[in-house]
Amino acid sequence: MGYASEDLIALLRKTREGAGMTQRELSQRSGVTQSHISQIESGKLEPGLSSFMALARALDLEPALVPRKLVPAVAGLLRAHAPLKPGLSESTRHSLSRALKLIESRRAAQGESPDLERVLDSLNMLRIAPLTAEDAVQLEAALRMITKTKSESPKALREAADVLTSLRNKVAHGRATSPRPAYALDEDDLDA
Repeated sequence: MGYASEDLIALLRKTREGAGMTQRELSQRSGVTQSHISQIESGKLEPGLSSFMALARALDLEPALVPRKLVPAVAGLLRAHAPLKPGLSESTRHSLSRALKLIESRRAAQGESPDLERVLDSLNMLRIAPLTAEDAVQLEAALRMITKTKSESPKALREAADVLTSLRNKVAHGRATSPRPAYALDEDDLDA
């Protein structure tokens, strides 16, 4: 299989599996034989364009050609409109709910504070955000800081607010990538 098509084939397979669809069901929807799908997914066969298009459309995907300069913008749109994935275990959701109640009661007893507000904002966003396993570990650590400390400990609350704000920003703004130049002159830009 060609290197260029590996990512596309992996996406088709991941989408099929995520939809809970078998190869046989995909075959019925796409008109591509199940054995052909199996060979494509296992890397034994390079799909033709017509087979690839039929599989993609049967999975409710629409392949499109995008000008290279617009790829970052399209990727940003796709990331912003991706469906939310459940990222929290049941125990983490329970800990988060308990921490939210605790912060709300502290807020009612002590009044508003910047750290309390940061914790509340972050927790409300993180409870619906798609989190990686690493993110969930950081969230659990911050939740323990909140629930295990005394309500009079502003230092612990500030530390938890810092961890949660950092995690919220990481999730909201995407994973850090290497910096890109503000602009570059490609060979095809000589007329600019």
